[in-house]
Amino acid sequence: MSGGGIMPKCPASACKGFSSTPVKTRQCADFQVSEGLDDGVLSDDEDTFSLLSPIYHDSFDSDEEELGSTQASPRHDKYSRQCTSPARSELPKTPSERMSSPAVHPAVSPSHSAWEVWLLNKTKEDRLKLEKKVEEESLLKEKQEMQQRERELKKTIAEEKILGWLKVKREQERQEQLQKQKKEKEEMQRQQEKQRDINQKAQQKYKDWLQKKNQERAEKEKKEKEEASMKEKLERERRRSAEEKFKEWLTQAKEKSRASPALPSYPTSPYDKSYPAPSFYNPIPWKPIHCVKAEVLHPIINPKQR
Repeated sequence: MSGGGIMPKCPASACKGFSSTPVKTRQCADFQVSEGLDDGVLSDDEDTFSLLSPIYHDSFDSDEEELGSTQASPRHDKYSRQCTSPARSELPKTPSERMSSPAVHPAVSPSHSAWEVWLLNKTKEDRLKLEKKVEEESLLKEKQEMQQRERELKKTIAEEKILGWLKVKREQERQEQLQKQKKEKEEMQRQQEKQRDINQKAQQKYKDWLQKKNQERAEKEKKEKEEASMKEKLERERRRSAEEKFKEWLTQAKEKSRASPALPSYPTSPYDKSYPAPSFYNPIPWKPIHCVKAEVLHPIINPKQR
């Protein structure tokens, strides 16, 4: 480094974040301009800060700087020729390629000090890191967007599958409901037919039973009538026979009373004239016993009253 031990002046905005940076050896006091000059004239501090222009573009060497470097000492000219990089003739690289490739130092004018060269390199590295960070963030954002699209696609496919499954399930349930209703209807018809058969059989059995009962009742009534007629006939026959027997007896009794002699020694009755009349006798003359008819003795019972 040249210039002795004098600390150079540099803009505060350029040196604010670089506490461990080397100081430039170039004396800037001779190039200071009084405060009375116009605002368009730059001081040496502002000229040093303008060296940070590589953060906005790749190249920072101008024709005037190259001309100044030619007028400098041979040592600076040799240093500038050794530090000249062919990076300008190459194709532009991405930040990742720039970070992965070996560090290429920019071409530096021999008028720049070591601090300025370090500052330029540091600025370029920061710019490459920033570009790499932006690229990584962009890739991460693209990856996240792709993952989001995949999730949305999977969600859409899952929803479509769910809707399809629900549609199939509803159709299946509808078919099952129709089959169930059909079976219930068939079962109901079968039960109704069974009930009709039971009712028909019950009615037929009732008719048969009623017919049988009517027949039995008719036969019973006929039998009872026959029995009553037979009893009446027998009763009439008995009465006729009794009347004949009575008449026969009466006739025989009259004949016996006329044929027997009226002798006192042979009384024909306990009330003979030779004997005094009894003190007691029945004043009511004898009458024949009244016979009750068979209808009264054996009345016919009506089956309907049973």
